[in-house]
Amino acid sequence: YFSSEITLGHLNQTVHALRYVLEALRWFVQSYGIIIKWRAAGNRLYEFESALNLLSKSRSGLKAVPGDDDKLSLESCDVYTPTEAKGLFFLPGKGEDDLALLTRVNLKIGKGEWALLSGPEGSGKTSLLRALAGVWPFVSPKSRLSMPPGDRSLFLPSRKAPLRDGSLREAVCYPEDNSAYSDRQIECVLHLVGLTHLLSTSFAPPTPLEIPLFGSSAKLPNTALLPPHPLDRREHWSMILSAGEAQRLEMAHALLSKPEWLFLDESTSNLAADQHAQLYKILRKNLPPTTGVLSVSHNTEKLAEVHDVHYVVEGGKLVKSEE
Repeated sequence: YFSSEITLGHLNQTVHALRYVLEALRWFVQSYGIIIKWRAAGNRLYEFESALNLLSKSRSGLKAVPGDDDKLSLESCDVYTPTEAKGLFFLPGKGEDDLALLTRVNLKIGKGEWALLSGPEGSGKTSLLRALAGVWPFVSPKSRLSMPPGDRSLFLPSRKAPLRDGSLREAVCYPEDNSAYSDRQIECVLHLVGLTHLLSTSFAPPTPLEIPLFGSSAKLPNTALLPPHPLDRREHWSMILSAGEAQRLEMAHALLSKPEWLFLDESTSNLAADQHAQLYKILRKNLPPTTGVLSVSHNTEKLAEVHDVHYVVEGGKLVKSEE
């Protein structure tokens, strides 16, 4: 420019072009954190997809077939952890029995029978319960599960399940449609499991002295102005309810659903010890007499009296307790 080889316009164009190049190069420095987050998210999605593909290629899990009687029957079932079942191969020098959590499980539960399952931590109780519920695919191909055709089963997990945000009605009825049950049915089961306080409301009908305040016609206020029904109260229930209350809510759903088969995995673990048997007795009294129940619990002393039969996991085997 100073030697008059380029004009002022060309100089300005060069400055602007250099500025754009610097901005483009600076983007990598300024966006380094975002790029790292993108990469981490991409890796997680890839690992998630790989896990899904592995799951689809692994053991297909228990598929219930129609049985010849009114019993839930499990025969010759071996239960594995995901690592042991991966790829359907086993470590050198070890067979299936050396790696299985449970081997050769044979179990029969009749309609209306309540069975209690106990054992040490990590012995495979929960995995067996999940396999029966159809959510644990890592079982041996020779396993056979039969149950009466058309029967419905309900599995209540041990961990606090994420509750659906929305109305109390939706939280109790989920995953079924919230119109499947009447208000009175929902209120009754909430009362039975000790969640009546969720139905409390500050609204009270107007007294005779208050009626004139609504006008000379002495009519009650428009229902559109009244507070909503307590069951329609919308909250973040996962944050509001304690772990014990969440388990009581699951029990309320079980009473509403009335399944033919109910699988309970430490479903009262977050309640006080003296309330475990009490809630189980409420379930047994109010569920249909034909409902078969298999429950996992460590509180065998309190719950044995509520159940008809007691199974214990010992050394990878399922044995019937004589106590």
